[in-house]
Amino acid sequence: MATNIAAPPPAFPAGARERPQSYPALHGLRGALALWVVLYHLTPGRIGLVGGALRANQYGYLAVDIFFVMSGFILFHAHGRHLADLRVDRLVEFFRLRFWRTMPMHLASVALALAVSGLVVHEWPSRAALLRAVLLLDTWNEASIAHRINGPVWSLHVEWVGYLCMPLLFVALQKWRVRRWLALGTALGQVAIMGGLSLSPSAFEGTGALVRMAGGCGLGCVLWTLRDHPLMARLEGDAALLLACAGAIAILEVASPVFVTPMLAVIVMALTRPGRLAGAMLTNRAMLFLGRISFSLYITHYPVMCAYLVLQRAGAISSAVASVLTLTTALALASAVCVTIEEPTRRFGRQRFAFGPAWHSLVAPRLAQRPHR
Repeated sequence: MATNIAAPPPAFPAGARERPQSYPALHGLRGALALWVVLYHLTPGRIGLVGGALRANQYGYLAVDIFFVMSGFILFHAHGRHLADLRVDRLVEFFRLRFWRTMPMHLASVALALAVSGLVVHEWPSRAALLRAVLLLDTWNEASIAHRINGPVWSLHVEWVGYLCMPLLFVALQKWRVRRWLALGTALGQVAIMGGLSLSPSAFEGTGALVRMAGGCGLGCVLWTLRDHPLMARLEGDAALLLACAGAIAILEVASPVFVTPMLAVIVMALTRPGRLAGAMLTNRAMLFLGRISFSLYITHYPVMCAYLVLQRAGAISSAVASVLTLTTALALASAVCVTIEEPTRRFGRQRFAFGPAWHSLVAPRLAQRPHR
């Protein structure tokens, strides 16, 4: 990370275990979730090779809810203490890093959606629709061509609203020392919100999408504040993970997905300190590579699917061939986009647009003298 602001040493409650500084199992989980989203989009009604055999695959959209939970958890881990006092330099640093993490990939996905829309679907968007897509506004304007060709971008739109609110949430959960019972109640409320919206057709647009994002990211942030609670120690390791996954699968097969949402928090918490089985499954080379390309895969696979869907409906290829080609092309494209766009732009943003020497010569000495609270 390109920031020159050193994080203060963590203060642990008496008897608390040291918190890990990285979460490789969650990184591998990101890859599995991105792949789940792709398989969900290949269900009947779109292309249809996979999804008919397992009812659970019909709920692949829940992967996005886990993404939201992980996003809140990891961002609180990475930036929570930095932003506890809302200093301007750290706010600028936070939003700068978020910009270079998301916007170059967003623009690349808009360009890909535009190419598929014009060259394959033969339907060009209006200038207004294209501008809404570029400015992350077409979650509220469903007529946008870019939204129809690249539907998953809706989550990025609402997540930016979350980024704007997160610094205040970080302060609320630290500076004001929210009681743990209140944080736990908030977490349960977030779970209820997520579960209710999972059944709503409006959960992918407008206010529904915003509340769904708030539920997931807020839950992730609250989970971090409860990280050292003795109860949370029981949610770690292979046993908790297997129980949560088994419970989620059973619920999805026989009941409403509203009841599976509490399992999302358990899955995330169990993987913060994974057991031997989870470590072997999610931290091997293949899963870590999927985690590496997960954002690229998530944000670019839908236009690829739409292109093959046009060929399928024209009778040029079968449904099975379209599904296989979508999956292989999406993985190859995501790998290329990650290496050529996602990672270089992140490095460029961190290095080229970090605060300059003049800023640091003026501010850094004062920051060094200021005691941490």
